[in-house]
Amino acid sequence: MAARLPFRSGSAEEILTSQDGTLRCILSRPSLKFTLAVLHRNPTLPVRSLVGLVGMRRYGPNEVSGFSNAFVGGYTVKIFDDARTRTRLELSQIADAALFNYAYGQSQVLVPARSWDPLSRLLRHRRREAVQFPRRLYNRDLVAYYQLALSSESGLLSYLSLYNILEYFFSSASEHVLHTKLADLLVLPDFSHTKAKKLRELAKIVRTHDQKVKEELALRLVIESRFDLTEIAAWIGSFESAEGVWFTEKKPLFGESVPINLNSDQLAQTLSRRIYHLRCLLVHNKEAEGSRYLPFSQDDDHIRRDLPLMVFLAEKLIVATGEDL
Repeated sequence: MAARLPFRSGSAEEILTSQDGTLRCILSRPSLKFTLAVLHRNPTLPVRSLVGLVGMRRYGPNEVSGFSNAFVGGYTVKIFDDARTRTRLELSQIADAALFNYAYGQSQVLVPARSWDPLSRLLRHRRREAVQFPRRLYNRDLVAYYQLALSSESGLLSYLSLYNILEYFFSSASEHVLHTKLADLLVLPDFSHTKAKKLRELAKIVRTHDQKVKEELALRLVIESRFDLTEIAAWIGSFESAEGVWFTEKKPLFGESVPINLNSDQLAQTLSRRIYHLRCLLVHNKEAEGSRYLPFSQDDDHIRRDLPLMVFLAEKLIVATGEDL
């Protein structure tokens, strides 16, 4: 089991021992054996980063163990069971408990790492293009959320940050619909402020709007009013041609099947349903719920696979709502 530190620790090793002395937890830098085991299991994942990091130092002939320093900032968590009475699952649970105790006592968070590739690199690999001088000024709040999403190694934090960019426009999108309905009524030839029936119709439009415009509907209104749906469909089609079917796949995603239908009359509705489903999954953790998101598990892989689409939508919004220089 491995863990990442967000900052360096002054101690090279931490040893925690159970009261009866039969269990020991050791937090330390990766050993050469561990490093080679990771390379053996994942020969392609860390090679580029390892070569770059190792190349920053010159190792002497007797400094082979320094190779493990390529995992900069990394710690390993080792559990020793002298009595050999614990199962693999129990040892893993003990490791999790030890990480919590260490964070509680030292105020240093050790996060279990399921992948050696930072999330930010997984997102950024998709584009390598020349950058021009900006022609627009962008909303600084939205840019801040965008930067947080791409710089975080947490799939949960990245997804919610990108969702916040879409959420920013909920009010204006829903109000636009309300204002259109009100305007359509007010310009009717038979409308008059002296007619009680017409005033009741006016009030009903407002009440119905306030009752029905929930968050998922507001998200749908943003998608319909702020995006070119054919462009979204083309992006999804291109992505799945290169990476495999994912967004349109009719397969349960955290307990619910939420595929995106690329037909023009279904795209906004199914896209908003999928995005909102994942958003609710990430912000709620009720024990009675059948499907829940578990951090630092394979659930992160599913969330990460949806991130490129969220990044695409966020970037489109930021650019489209910018002001020309």
